[in-house]
Amino acid sequence: MSFNKQRAINILSYWHQIEFFNCIDLKDLRNGKEGVIHYSGDVLASDPNCLPWLNRENIRRAGRGYKPDRQYTYTLYLGIFKNSEFFDQAKNYFGDEGRVDWEERKSEAGSTCVASFKLSKEGSLLLDTLEMSTAPWALGQVIQGNIDNIRFDDFEKECEKLLHKFQSLEKLASNLKESINLPHTLTTFEIVEILKILGDWSGFEPQHQDTAIIIKLNPLARDQSQPPQNTYITAESVLKLQQLSNELAVYEDISSVEEEPVYNHFENKNITDDELKVSILNSFFLRDLERARDLVQQDKLDVSSPLLTYLSSTDKRNPDLLSPEGEKIIRSNVLLPNTPLGRWPSDSANSMSLMQQFAINTIDQDLNDQGLYSVNGPPGTGKTTMLRDLVANNIVNRARIISGLDHPHSAFLGDITVKVGGNVRRGVKRLIPELAGYEMVVVSNNNSAVENISKELPQSRAVGKEFGNLNYLKPVAQKLAAQHDDKNNIHPLAEDDDCWGLVSAALGNSDNRKAFGAKIQFSKIESLNHIDESSKNYSTLVPAIKALIKSCGDVHINFKAVQKEFLQAEKNVKYCISEISCLEAIVKAEKERDRIASEISQLKERILATKFFLSKMEMKKTSIVRTKKWCRRITLIKAFRLRVEHKKLEIERLETKWFRLNASILQDKEKNKALYEKHDGITFGCNLDNLECKETQRSTFGHSRALNKARSELTIKAFNLHQAWLVASYEGCFSSNVNIFNDLVTGNIKDYEHAKIVWQSFFMVIPVVSSAFASVANQFSKLHGGDIGWLFIDEAGQATPQQAVGAVMRSRRVVVVGDPLQVEPVFTTPPEFVEYFGKKLLGEDWDYWSPTIASVQTVADEVNPYGTRLISQEFWLGSPLRVHRRCKDPMFTIANEIAYNNKMIHGSDDVVERGEFIWGNSCWFDVYGEVTGKHYVAEQGVFVLQLLYRYHQHNGQLPDCYIISPFKDVTTQLLSFLKRNFHQPTVDKDQFSNWLRGRVGTVHTFQGKEEKVVLLVLGASFETKGAATWASSKPNLLNVAVTRAKDRIFLIGSEQVWGSLSHFSFANSQLPTRTINENAETLYA
Repeated sequence: MSFNKQRAINILSYWHQIEFFNCIDLKDLRNGKEGVIHYSGDVLASDPNCLPWLNRENIRRAGRGYKPDRQYTYTLYLGIFKNSEFFDQAKNYFGDEGRVDWEERKSEAGSTCVASFKLSKEGSLLLDTLEMSTAPWALGQVIQGNIDNIRFDDFEKECEKLLHKFQSLEKLASNLKESINLPHTLTTFEIVEILKILGDWSGFEPQHQDTAIIIKLNPLARDQSQPPQNTYITAESVLKLQQLSNELAVYEDISSVEEEPVYNHFENKNITDDELKVSILNSFFLRDLERARDLVQQDKLDVSSPLLTYLSSTDKRNPDLLSPEGEKIIRSNVLLPNTPLGRWPSDSANSMSLMQQFAINTIDQDLNDQGLYSVNGPPGTGKTTMLRDLVANNIVNRARIISGLDHPHSAFLGDITVKVGGNVRRGVKRLIPELAGYEMVVVSNNNSAVENISKELPQSRAVGKEFGNLNYLKPVAQKLAAQHDDKNNIHPLAEDDDCWGLVSAALGNSDNRKAFGAKIQFSKIESLNHIDESSKNYSTLVPAIKALIKSCGDVHINFKAVQKEFLQAEKNVKYCISEISCLEAIVKAEKERDRIASEISQLKERILATKFFLSKMEMKKTSIVRTKKWCRRITLIKAFRLRVEHKKLEIERLETKWFRLNASILQDKEKNKALYEKHDGITFGCNLDNLECKETQRSTFGHSRALNKARSELTIKAFNLHQAWLVASYEGCFSSNVNIFNDLVTGNIKDYEHAKIVWQSFFMVIPVVSSAFASVANQFSKLHGGDIGWLFIDEAGQATPQQAVGAVMRSRRVVVVGDPLQVEPVFTTPPEFVEYFGKKLLGEDWDYWSPTIASVQTVADEVNPYGTRLISQEFWLGSPLRVHRRCKDPMFTIANEIAYNNKMIHGSDDVVERGEFIWGNSCWFDVYGEVTGKHYVAEQGVFVLQLLYRYHQHNGQLPDCYIISPFKDVTTQLLSFLKRNFHQPTVDKDQFSNWLRGRVGTVHTFQGKEEKVVLLVLGASFETKGAATWASSKPNLLNVAVTRAKDRIFLIGSEQVWGSLSHFSFANSQLPTRTINENAETLYA
């Protein structure tokens, strides 16, 4: 690894600079969404009583469930403008290059805003909740000609001035309201003035602004008090409040606001400047990027830390893993002694594939202390399965430390007093350093993917049936997973969703963290309404621990007993490994015996050849005169006769060795007959010459069902030991830590040392936490470099490089998992700015670090010494997984050819489509027509509609399928067309709309998902073939589309337009073409 400090600083500065222009989409606040009210500027100016906290009848505008007699707080979003207008400004500044790849990967849909505030239930403005977007301010700087002088310090200073203006406004408004006996609630008059101030502040004026503000209503479920009364603004009050604008204009002495206390109507306290520190609304990464840059600048990170590794370049790599030299590395790393002792307790009959085990073993060895490792996992190759084993091994490694404790309390160094909000908690325990470093966090740019991992780990179906007795705080896991509705009902888990243990929690955003606290601490099981009796066994955390204390008798005796069980299970695994090593020694001996036999055979063949040569020489007639030639021949004959005798002696020696070795092998086999039965079906690498064959790749070397079971049982004992330790250390000791877990996750512990200690305690109880990248800075704001033991980044090919910086910076060991040959990251920043700042700060190789081209996966792969270039010519792929177990053919064959250079191997020999299906087998439906809009072909939409009709008529329900397109325009128009035109008496509009939701979208929408059938609607015509050429320029789009389908894929598009294009031409060769007539009335040629 080669680290250049200044280069690393420039990279971080580059990412920091472009984050200024990041645009968020307020997609959850779109007009018509539940709990949301949109207001235009005209309404604000003409109706002073339009706000829901003034006239509570307006609450009904937020949706059916929103009623005036219920309590709400409010979030106010100000300065609404369309994202597309922001992107257009960038094009106007730099010029429109007309690049299709930029257009299709830009995330410019929806609207964004300049600022947001929270309001109390009375409608009072809470100044300390201000969040500002850097994007309009930065764009204003560009428009004013200051593109090269955009600095975060300047932004913060401008925000500070802005806050003082808002304070002035609030003070003036308060005085006016007091003079006419109005309560201190926010009115439209202040809002109009705030909008003016924001416009002046940013220097960016949107041209098309249908909505000025958005108000989001936040229900207060637990507030039983009477809702506030209506506050009507009378005509007389209007006249008074209209003076606000003039009074603000002449209010010159703003500094007086700093000298006088500012009255906060909700909290009724003075607000300090620290409390008014502005949060960033549009970028979750700016402050972390700045923090990381400071750490690099001040040399506060170890050169082998994950972050510095991430920012480095590799000057030395190991041999390509798919080359003959690389095979030696694979063989070495998957040797049985290198296998971690812990294993996720899945079905013992299933072993890891060869490259899964290679990754697991290499991570365990190379990241023993710290570092970064990348794994390339195409769809269906077992990325999550691999991560589970890493989780299990960490649990086992920590349990090994617990097993050596003399007493449960030996896990602690002493007490500290922790500041929690405005209070203190005494007696909080500090863990010994040996128990730290096992904290596990799973992060991703894909919220659903990362939450799925943390939700799947605790589920009973994630473990093998033979391990059904696994139980780690099970009632708490069940309650955490169960649905709690707003009517105080708890819904029991379905059988497939039932849980075995509290191994993980989906945290991240504030809603998840609040829900976590409610479910495991506040929402007691006895206070809920039970839909089913089974949910009465669920429990919050503390009662569950107390129930375990009561059930196990003497907790210290129980702890000692479970310690012994763990140590015995560990011995069992080691003994099992020694047994397999014994069998492997026999296999090696057999191979040596076979080598000796082969050598004997070769020697005998040589003797025969030599004797034949001698006989020919001896038959030759010679003269009586002894010539030189005759002498040479005689000497040669003697030499060859001597060589034959030597070979005979060598054969005799080798045969003796063979007989002795064979006798020893037979004796060992007889002696270990029971081991052969116990470890039946085991294979060893020393016995396999070709690592490329399917059977070799599908399972790893030296792993038997018995070993898998022993390793799984060790993991179970490790969980048991964690639970026994928790129970034995809880009362009068660790309870102080447990009782502030909710304060920790909701951000009430502000001190760094205190937060670190409590997080370490939290991970002792709940080993794995998941979060989106966007929530890392907030959730782990108090953690420093290396405080998170293990970071697992999932779907890393979808994440831009800068998104990972904060999480990587806080971690000691980082495992990056993804596939750069899947969907690339979308642009939430105008790409013109990305390119400009890249060239300015990094020069010609700016694109290596550019979020328009690179991803977390590609950056991590580049610094991984273990990898290959034999799968993709474009990328060095770190530690590839190669056995695919999801798609059947033709999907697998298409993806393998176009994206993976035919280096993927299917996990089954039976991959052929089977069974009758109303649409037939996978094929290319040749449907063509002219384009409407950018890329949409109406005939293809009609054909999709007919497919849906045919399926529904045949099956009485809608199909399990995704409808995917490379283009946003196609999905938008297709979705609209289907909603308008699908009519079935047994399917109402709401039902059909619900079915469409999440089933129609661009390829990017479906990354990480799978379905039985996929319809790939191609769009485009000869007139727009440039767009089709872009979509086919890389294998990514087609690769993702076909690998979403488990059973069947149907391409719908013009074969003439698409059939000869890169990558699609191979799909065309694999899929039979079925031509559709002009009216698209038939499915068959």
